[in-house]
Amino acid sequence: MESAADADVAVVVIGLTEEQETESVDKATLHLPGRQDELVRAVAAAAKRTVVVVNSATPAIMPWLEQVDAVLWAGLPGQEGGHAIAAALLGHIEPAGRLVTTFPADDGLAPAWSVTPVDGDVVYTEGTAIGYRGHYGGAAPTPAFWLGHGLGYSSWDYGSATLTDTTDAEQQEVSVTVRNIGSRRSREVVQVYFRPAEHDQPVRLVGWQDVTLDPGAATTVTVATDPRLWRRWDTAAGGWKRLRAGGELLVARGLGDIRASVDLP
Repeated sequence: MESAADADVAVVVIGLTEEQETESVDKATLHLPGRQDELVRAVAAAAKRTVVVVNSATPAIMPWLEQVDAVLWAGLPGQEGGHAIAAALLGHIEPAGRLVTTFPADDGLAPAWSVTPVDGDVVYTEGTAIGYRGHYGGAAPTPAFWLGHGLGYSSWDYGSATLTDTTDAEQQEVSVTVRNIGSRRSREVVQVYFRPAEHDQPVRLVGWQDVTLDPGAATTVTVATDPRLWRRWDTAAGGWKRLRAGGELLVARGLGDIRASVDLP
């Protein structure tokens, strides 16, 4: 640990191997294998600052999260991954991606966890309460990271949200003014979630739009929603049914960071 203690910043690269990050094999845990968590804790205890690079495409449990200064999720970066990670860590490029899955805080703390067949059948008792929908609806505790989460090298301010006039009731548009309040040019992804008026219907991501702005600049971002997500499947009728009027649109950086909302007529 002497090297970690002497360095200005310690970078720890952890993750999964080709055998562990594969198809056709079910996982029994989302914890990283071996003593990787122990390694991160030891380095974090010795170093002035610690950055953890996670080389994994699937969610991983990070019990040391509060002990480190930053986490860079590398996914499956390919042959040029080393150069890309170095460029992001040195600030030459911005790590401005967003998570495409929700990361539970620990094993078993997801809305849908057990996928073990019983007598040859898998019963999906969670229904529509899967992923971020289930977490937001209270079917599971708050996750470590929500779908759509991601930070860059700047900060953002959001104004109030407004509905854009449209003749199509199934394709609502919402506009919001965003401002880059940091010191660097940066990319933001404005996400819009629909919370239906029906209590048995889960929240759902209905649209998003990215924008890149210089420091201090502001712009109005308009997000068009996907009309398919304003419907529910009616088993009795054997088809799709329009959700009833009302509900709410949530403008967010992921459901863990909701910045504005607007009621629907």
